[in-house]
Amino acid sequence: MDNIRQATWSDIDILTELSRRTFSDTFAAEHDPADIRQYLEEVFSTEQIEDDLLRPESIFFLAYNNPSLSHQPIGYAHLVGNSSIPIVETISKPIELVQLFVEHRELGKGHGSSLIQSSLRYAVENSFEALWLKVGEDNHRAQAFFNRWGFNQIGNFSFKLGLETRNYYVLLRPVPTN
Repeated sequence: MDNIRQATWSDIDILTELSRRTFSDTFAAEHDPADIRQYLEEVFSTEQIEDDLLRPESIFFLAYNNPSLSHQPIGYAHLVGNSSIPIVETISKPIELVQLFVEHRELGKGHGSSLIQSSLRYAVENSFEALWLKVGEDNHRAQAFFNRWGFNQIGNFSFKLGLETRNYYVLLRPVPTN
């Protein structure tokens, strides 16, 4: 199946391009183009990716669909340790799955599962108690995917993109102990 590796400083350009493209491919049809451009500049700029890679609690995994880990990655996961919103503050050591995106042409081929497996392995190896994330209330495909991986809804979260407020579910999965 997939081959996963942790992103390094040398992956900044690849990661920036992949994150911008997959986010835009996923959400551009639902939002005003100006809002998408602004969000991409705020969250997926080269400078922001650099900042994220420098933070010790932030980690990226890149997914490839070839054994040599060559060519361009087809997906990624971004985790941030000890990230929190009020609903998960009772957990002493949570880790957030901030983003998990796979190229549209590669959806349904198991790449997301490989990224979840790598994320869970990292959480176990680093003694996190739970993996949590936010998923759009209208993103039924992603909800079904995360439910299959043992995530359960524990609350709600609102997010503003431009002038539009989007509602998200907060999902959580306990991390198995070593």
